[in-house]
Amino acid sequence: MNGTASGGRGVPQPAATGPSKRRRRVALVFRVLRDAWLVIGVAVLLWAALEVAYRLQAVVRMSRVPEATAADAFPDSAAWRALVEEERRTYRTRWEPLVYYRREPFAGTWFNVDSAGLRHTVQPADALGAANTVAFFGGSTMWGTFQPDSATIPSQIAARLAASDVAPARVINYGEFGYESTRELVVLQRILQEGVRPAVVVFYDGINDVFTAVQHGRAGIPLNDQQRARDYLFGRTVFDTRLEVSADVRSLAALTEAMANRSWLFRRVRAALTRHAAGQEGPDTASLARDIVTNYRAVFDAACALATANGFHVLFYWQPTIHTTGKPLTSYERALVERLEGDPVQARASPR
Repeated sequence: MNGTASGGRGVPQPAATGPSKRRRRVALVFRVLRDAWLVIGVAVLLWAALEVAYRLQAVVRMSRVPEATAADAFPDSAAWRALVEEERRTYRTRWEPLVYYRREPFAGTWFNVDSAGLRHTVQPADALGAANTVAFFGGSTMWGTFQPDSATIPSQIAARLAASDVAPARVINYGEFGYESTRELVVLQRILQEGVRPAVVVFYDGINDVFTAVQHGRAGIPLNDQQRARDYLFGRTVFDTRLEVSADVRSLAALTEAMANRSWLFRRVRAALTRHAAGQEGPDTASLARDIVTNYRAVFDAACALATANGFHVLFYWQPTIHTTGKPLTSYERALVERLEGDPVQARASPR
């Protein structure tokens, strides 16, 4: 009987069965995933809270800037707000080969865009069929931001031409927000390829040429070009079928980066880290200025060559800005300067 009774201390216990081991492993994996999910969730919630706080403080700070008085730009503040809201609805764009985008057609009270994505120019009916064409190129200033159709630069020139003794001329506004001189040169080449033969071509640039050079560290690069590079990477990986898992991972990474770039706080932190890594507050302004002038001169020379080859006159104008003008600023202009300089991150992200 010694040591043989059932349940005696000398009898070894049976080893754990296979199913119980699997259950413990599943439970362990579950705990790891649960803990990881909690850590990630808390991190995301914390970042979201910081993002909301950052945006709120930006709103509070900007609210202290004097409101841009509508009276300086429009006699009726209610009509001014309606005009601004209508213009905001024109911001929908579509892909345009070689130049990235053009606005979609739009019909409104103050803003009208045709099927080619061009802003409507107010001009006499007899000018529409005129033999001579005057083509205007530029960014948002030429397009006519905050200006009704009748107040854009091309419409104002059309009115003066109609009141003069010169032969009727059709005026076309090829301006678009965010365009700089290099991209406008491409547009000019495109319309020449399509058979348009203007008598006069006018380039009106400056702000966007400087802005994009500061944004990218060199001149001649389109606005927000780094976003188009990410779009291209994302598009390529979608069609990469040789390594499907790898393509999915890269696509997910590109999507995650695109979502992160929607964060104001992320952009501010990244800009600070970039400046710290570079050991300076910004690019070498003297070198960058020379690069801007060199690029602008190259655009000028190319446009002049096209003018000689196609028999039109070309005029270049460097636009003034409220940042450098010596004239007294109105209250609207002063408030606008303060708003633009109040949040550099948002200013850099705003295409014009």
